[in-house]
Amino acid sequence: MKNKKITHLLSLIGLVLFAAFFAGSDTQKKLPATTEQVKVGNYDFTPPFTDSAKSSKIAFALINPSFAPTFMWYNIDPFKKFCTSMGADFEELVIARGYSIRGPFASQGDMVYSDKSETDLALEPIIDISLDYSNLKCNTVKHYHFGLYGTSYYTYTYTYSGNLIIGGSINLTASETQTMEKLWKKNITLTSQTITIASTKEYNDCSVSTLVADVFGDPGVNNPIVTVLESYYQTIMNTAWKHLDPLEMATLKPQVDKIRAKKTY
Repeated sequence: MKNKKITHLLSLIGLVLFAAFFAGSDTQKKLPATTEQVKVGNYDFTPPFTDSAKSSKIAFALINPSFAPTFMWYNIDPFKKFCTSMGADFEELVIARGYSIRGPFASQGDMVYSDKSETDLALEPIIDISLDYSNLKCNTVKHYHFGLYGTSYYTYTYTYSGNLIIGGSINLTASETQTMEKLWKKNITLTSQTITIASTKEYNDCSVSTLVADVFGDPGVNNPIVTVLESYYQTIMNTAWKHLDPLEMATLKPQVDKIRAKKTY
């Protein structure tokens, strides 16, 4: 009888330790609760006025904005929405300026012969955003676990904090559509801004040499960036409105005609 009781007790202890092992071995830690929501950027531009439809002598082939090839986060928010919103507003801007347009096109390669022959200039905005995160640091969060037979161990997650410097520019180019020879270029400088970020989530990996994509969905990182991008957006669109003056663009028409007069098919 005594042996049976001991065996039963050992079995119970074994079950408890077994359950504690699996409960403690769970590396999928629950993220700390936060009431802060991810901010969605308000990227919108309203033209100051509208010229008569097709009043300009220039016809544009409009190419959608894109990021410079070196920018690795072009396809995730908040940067993706920043770019796609700009494409819609550039179309509205160009039409409001009195130009006729074709497009918008995803790239120059999407233009067919009729698009090139029935327009004068291809307008292309290139977004060159820079992120300097050399002043960020990874903070280690230690998690204690109970293992089997009274053993224990640690796992680690990480948070980001520190200063992030955002800057860059937008390059606007206008090229003759049949040869793609650049005839006009404007650079819109985006004043560098330093923001403080502190991630509200924990991550399994942390690297200050290249930010993991998931971090941009973190309110503590996303929201300060969005505030800067909203400011940049208005700077870009208002400056582009001034640069795309029909009187200035009309001075390019003789150059377009000269290039086409020389071109042989």
